[in-house]
Amino acid sequence: MAMLRELGARIVVTNIMNDSALVSAGVEKSLYSSQKNYRYFDELKYSTAYTKEYLKSHTNEERGLAEDGAAVMGLARFNWLLEKSRHSLNGVFSVADIELCLNCFRGDLLSPERIRTMASSICWELDIDLDEYGDSEIAPLIDNLRDLSRHQLVAFADALEQMWHRGLPAEKGIAEFYGELGIELISSK
Repeated sequence: MAMLRELGARIVVTNIMNDSALVSAGVEKSLYSSQKNYRYFDELKYSTAYTKEYLKSHTNEERGLAEDGAAVMGLARFNWLLEKSRHSLNGVFSVADIELCLNCFRGDLLSPERIRTMASSICWELDIDLDEYGDSEIAPLIDNLRDLSRHQLVAFADALEQMWHRGLPAEKGIAEFYGELGIELISSK
């Protein structure tokens, strides 16, 4: 039975690698031709260059590391980094902060560019000038976002996406779901 699961996992991974955006030669065609990806077209488009560059710089066919292997290693490293970074978000954000962010981004995928500009996107969504946010009720949230390191921003964005795509459909509360991710939210701000 374990052997069948392993074989099934290999087949799934192989199919994902062959049919998805992770194969650089077909990245754009695969991403943009799928009807189910239309909602995420821009974010996928803006992320394609990062994917192509990673695969180009990490693939070495002569030494036996094809694009699919490089993609698996990249995703494994990324997931490891997320797991190790989440704890640094403990006690930084409240449930109200997460609710506001969920309402602002509404299930969007957050490309590297969108992650970098999260604070200004929230201000824009709420019609608050970024230069004048200090007098608003969201000032602590914006300050916290602006103070995060890059790896913390990525972990924060990933947690938002997971909450939207997995937590909400499973009808989990924000604090409960974030707790499962290893992020403790503060009770109020």
